[in-house]
Amino acid sequence: EPTAPDQLSRQWANVCEALMTQSSYLPVEEQEGVLGAVRFAGERLLGEGEVDAEFGEGLALAGVVAALQPTSPAVIAAMLLPCVRSGEASMEEVRAKFGPVVVSILEDVLWLRTLPDKVGLVDDDSSRVLREYIVAATRDHRAVTVLLADRIQLLRRSESVPVYEQHLRALESLQVFSPLAHALGVGKYLWELEDLSFRSLFPDSYSSVESWQLELWEQSDAMMEQAKVDVLDALNENPYLVSTVERYAISSRRKSVFSTFKKMFRANKKLEQVQDVFAMRVVIGMKEERRREQKHQVRVCLEAYQSVRVALVGWTEPRGRFKDYVSFPKNNGYQSVHTTVYNPSGLPLEIQIRTEEMHAAAEFGDASHSMYKGGIKSLSAVQRFAEVVKRDNSAVLLGDSYETSSQGGEEETEVEGSQDDSVESESEEE
Repeated sequence: EPTAPDQLSRQWANVCEALMTQSSYLPVEEQEGVLGAVRFAGERLLGEGEVDAEFGEGLALAGVVAALQPTSPAVIAAMLLPCVRSGEASMEEVRAKFGPVVVSILEDVLWLRTLPDKVGLVDDDSSRVLREYIVAATRDHRAVTVLLADRIQLLRRSESVPVYEQHLRALESLQVFSPLAHALGVGKYLWELEDLSFRSLFPDSYSSVESWQLELWEQSDAMMEQAKVDVLDALNENPYLVSTVERYAISSRRKSVFSTFKKMFRANKKLEQVQDVFAMRVVIGMKEERRREQKHQVRVCLEAYQSVRVALVGWTEPRGRFKDYVSFPKNNGYQSVHTTVYNPSGLPLEIQIRTEEMHAAAEFGDASHSMYKGGIKSLSAVQRFAEVVKRDNSAVLLGDSYETSSQGGEEETEVEGSQDDSVESESEEE
């Protein structure tokens, strides 16, 4: 395993270990690269016994990016961004130590940070053009990931700036950066973009929805955990599934505050009418010899549905809530079994059941759907705008200088099981 960050004070060593834990999905040699970036930044940003804000900023940025599990250059670039932005390290130093890929990501991020200021307006048309331009002009998509993490950090620090600037940051985030995150397929992992913006713009509404959710969560915690255990037990007792399935991943999620508010607003619903605050998803990993045949893919989902209903025998399923998108896929190819059931106290639980192949297609396979959801429908309209911005930023694009901006910058739990009843739990933000 990578060695501890011995050049840093004991105070920061624990914080750095948290980042290394988040980066543990990387191969060991790439973890060493991330640790090297921590040391590089620490040597330049930490004074004698002092805690430098820029160093903490780099750790926070790298943590947000690492949660998305990209390759190591994105995590390294996030760690180094505050160091480069503050002038404590040059691009030449970064290139010599970490290579041209990290430099390319940093160059794009520094340049992209200035774009909202150049557009000025955050109306629908300007925001759409800006989103499309960012996708079209960025050399490395990992730079956009770092940019989005940087925006989250900016929102986290918003209370330190005047209210009008807080509102401007929030509007930019909702109009540009949150749809961009959805367009890249990482919106559900960067839910803070929406929640922090919503809290800034509508503090009273945010508090109201948050208080309601917290009350429900207190009631539902034990219920959700027991439901997952019961469902896994029932799945492992189904003879057909025992012969067909190798593993299960059972996850539960709680709808974010902004998502709840948005659903209320769009559908003109009251809080108590929002049905999908809590959801469970069962993802089925089939045995290799069975997963190639569509008939087994379909049957395994329907058998799993029957087992779920057995597990939740005291729960009611209203007429019309069961949807079989496995046998009858949606027009865009989406496949999953959906239903909503109510526990004896009346709390609703939305359930989705799908195979790993269906899950991969739903999450990552339909890029055009992700682009549409993010409000990016045509790239042709942005070409003139792109040329203007490129001319204005020619020095940055050529790498001759690096202009920096003066701006400071649903919980999900999972149970994994197999036919031998091994179970693990983990949590992540959604």
